[in-house]
Amino acid sequence: MADPVTATTSRRAQLLEAAAVAFGRRGYAAVGLGDIAAAVGISAPALYRHFPGKYALFAVPAREKWQIVVNSQADQWGAYFRDAKKDVLSFDVTPVAGPEEEWLEFRIEPASKNALRVEMAWEKLRVAFPVEFDVTGIVWKNIDAAIAAADPKDYKTLYQAAKYAFQSGERKEKAAGWLDEAMKRGQSFWMDELKGDLLAEAGKYREAIPYVEKAIEGSKKAGAPDAWRDGARKKIDGWREKMKDGMKG
Repeated sequence: MADPVTATTSRRAQLLEAAAVAFGRRGYAAVGLGDIAAAVGISAPALYRHFPGKYALFAVPAREKWQIVVNSQADQWGAYFRDAKKDVLSFDVTPVAGPEEEWLEFRIEPASKNALRVEMAWEKLRVAFPVEFDVTGIVWKNIDAAIAAADPKDYKTLYQAAKYAFQSGERKEKAAGWLDEAMKRGQSFWMDELKGDLLAEAGKYREAIPYVEKAIEGSKKAGAPDAWRDGARKKIDGWREKMKDGMKG
């Protein structure tokens, strides 16, 4: 069951946030574009409409190194009409050997939370380079804008900010304040769970457990699956074990 998505953030911001959360939970290799799109309720093809901007990519091969050129004029046929004045970026890459590929292939694969790996493979040759993004910076920029524009009754935006702070490990000092204000404005078992998580992270397991127990009860009315409640109960059991260990120490 997906977390509530705040209506005041743009779809683009929601997609970036969903990607960051999915990468953090499941790892980069296990997450596809369809997973990110589904998290915000759109189809995979629709995802591309929220990230406009197309470029032409040229490769100038040589024995020791290849020059990769990014040109602002998209939809060119071949390199016959390339205008060098429209080159946005160029850089050198070193080709390497690889398993034989009969057909020319272009691959884009997640390399880390903030980077993709672009690879061209043909016959026994590989040419690859990274493309990096400031994912957390982009997400925080959109969160800040959403908080600034939020209605006084809007609790979901503050919850999302607190949730992302908890998951990313950034701005943790603000997470509790955002969440407390959100809980004054509205109710959600997701917020009760997050409150427990924040308290537990601070070592306050005794205070954390009632919040997650409340979240378990609230999740029944909200229609959350039994698997979620099972996970929440296991979390509580783990906290109780830590409390026992602390008492022994």
